[in-house]
Amino acid sequence: SKTVGSFIIDTANSDLDNDGADDNIEQGQDGNNDGIPDSDQASVATFSTSNGGKATIAVTVLENSSSPDGSLQASTDLFFQGLSANAETSGDVITGLEQATGQNVIAVSDQPSFLLKPQVVVTGPVDPGTQAAFTNSVNERFSDAIQQVDFYFEEGAQVWNSLFKPDGKGGYFFFGYNPQTGLGGMLLDRNNNSIIDGARLFLKDGELGDLDGLRNGEIQDPVGLAALAASPTLRLSDDNRGLVVDGGVGTGLWLNIDALSAAASWQNTLELVTRDGEQLGSIGATANSTNLGSKEIYLEAGQELRFTQSSGNQNDNIDPNIRLSSVNGGFRLLLDDGGADDGDFNDLVLNITSSLTAQDPNAIVMARLQRNSSDALLDLTTIPAAGTKLNFSILTNSAYNNRFGLVKLEVDAITGGYSVNGIAASNSDAFRNAVRDNLTNPGGSAITAGGQTASATTWNLTTADQGIYAAVLINPNGQVFTFGATASDGRQHEKVLGDSTFGFEDLLASQRSDWDFNDFKVQVSFAV
Repeated sequence: SKTVGSFIIDTANSDLDNDGADDNIEQGQDGNNDGIPDSDQASVATFSTSNGGKATIAVTVLENSSSPDGSLQASTDLFFQGLSANAETSGDVITGLEQATGQNVIAVSDQPSFLLKPQVVVTGPVDPGTQAAFTNSVNERFSDAIQQVDFYFEEGAQVWNSLFKPDGKGGYFFFGYNPQTGLGGMLLDRNNNSIIDGARLFLKDGELGDLDGLRNGEIQDPVGLAALAASPTLRLSDDNRGLVVDGGVGTGLWLNIDALSAAASWQNTLELVTRDGEQLGSIGATANSTNLGSKEIYLEAGQELRFTQSSGNQNDNIDPNIRLSSVNGGFRLLLDDGGADDGDFNDLVLNITSSLTAQDPNAIVMARLQRNSSDALLDLTTIPAAGTKLNFSILTNSAYNNRFGLVKLEVDAITGGYSVNGIAASNSDAFRNAVRDNLTNPGGSAITAGGQTASATTWNLTTADQGIYAAVLINPNGQVFTFGATASDGRQHEKVLGDSTFGFEDLLASQRSDWDFNDFKVQVSFAV
């Protein structure tokens, strides 16, 4: 290893004998002098920073795979490459950021650089054709997946409030989170002391964030922290009917939206949309509910959050009767749904706060595809190799004893539409039959519940379970209710009430459904 500035650069990713393996790992060396042999940290690098502290970069390994005969094994490895070329010329970096964003940048951090790529280990004699096919398959899966990297550091005197990256053309840009693609960076406060001390990066081969911009089986990712003179801020829109983030291009804020109460005879949900019509999610509650939803969304600088009312089975109201005001450093939204026409503005009450940091990155990722109230979908494509565990908390208020499950979806690479066993998600018996025939039981056993009950189950997941899932309810008459308007009556029978919180209506329209969406409610969360 060698030292540049105050960084110790790990030169462990070298293959001088051209045998396809890292020489230092082969020799049991500790390339970055952190006391951990390189062979024991293919997914993590710890290094000294210029302020005298320590920092760590770690990749969440999503897959460890092997060939059927066990002679080929693969995993995703992280190689710490030290400082990027301009890491010590902070003045140039600050100038580049200011020119690109128009923001006043006070300081920038060191820029650790790292490389993500799949590694294939060969044991014994292997047919070259078999090895090539296995390697190609591993590389394709790597390039298709969103890779997750954590960047942690010790707190210092400087207060950071944004991430930045080089653009590969001599310039720099702020690296925020894009909820539509699931790519970008989330700032973290791991100690809950209101000081940013880490970030989680979501990267994809050849996409924004990969320095070379090429889909070539590896991700190059220098990253740094910046201190802006003014952090992004959240304010009321000019008409007091929305919320606007003011800040530099590429920055933004996390909005935490909690349903406080719902004193209404109708079920009320508010769709969260930008002024430009981009769907960000939904938040709501069932009538007179004490089991209320919460939602965390990212709003980019320059965007304005607006609200569309979705009550029961009523037509959407793009101009709901709301009162939005500043309260205790945050905002309070009061809805009068128009149902009883009493003008009390207590039919749905929301509390909205904002932060530079994401509170629960895992929950945000799982709920990423829940962009409107009909998208009862779970994104479980980033299960770590070590596995994970989900909790399902269930409340029922129904005369039926319904069955709940999940169905794994296939995604059309061209249209982005969903299907099951090749059958598209349209209003057809074939799709509903495919859902019924391919039901997954979280926890391993069929989940049935009815009456007024509360129950819970736990599901232990492995990488074999990776995928996108839809929540499904099947009533005793065999009717299948899942995402979208896919029931036999062509109506929406499931609503997203918050992050991975779903409410079902278990009667068809012809059965005089009350559309209260409280017949079966389930909240999905990661086990602690």
